[in-house]
Amino acid sequence: MDEIQQIWKRHQYVARASASFIYGILVSVAMNFFWVPGNIYSSGITGLAQLIATLVKRYMPFELSTAALLFILNVPCFSWHGNRLDIVLLFLLFYQLFFQVL
Repeated sequence: MDEIQQIWKRHQYVARASASFIYGILVSVAMNFFWVPGNIYSSGITGLAQLIATLVKRYMPFELSTAALLFILNVPCFSWHGNRLDIVLLFLLFYQLFFQVL
C-alpha cells in the first residue's frame, strides 16, 4: 500500500508540473499575441506587471519587460508557501518567463 501511495504522489507531482508547463505556454502566447498588441491588461500579478511595464516605458528613460516584472513580482509568493507547491510555481514562472522572452 505504501508503494501505491508513493506512485500516486509522484503521478500528481508530474501532472502538476505538466499543467504548469502548458499554462506557461498558453499565457505567454496570449500575452505576446493578444494582450500586449491590443493594449489589454490581464488581472492579478500579470496585469500589474503589464501596467508597471507600460508606465516605466512611458515615463522612464529605460524599459523593463513584462516578463522580467512578472518574475520580480512573483518571487515573494514563494516565501508564503513553503511546500512542494513552490517547485510547481517555480516551474510555472520560469516557463512563462522563458516563452515570453522568445
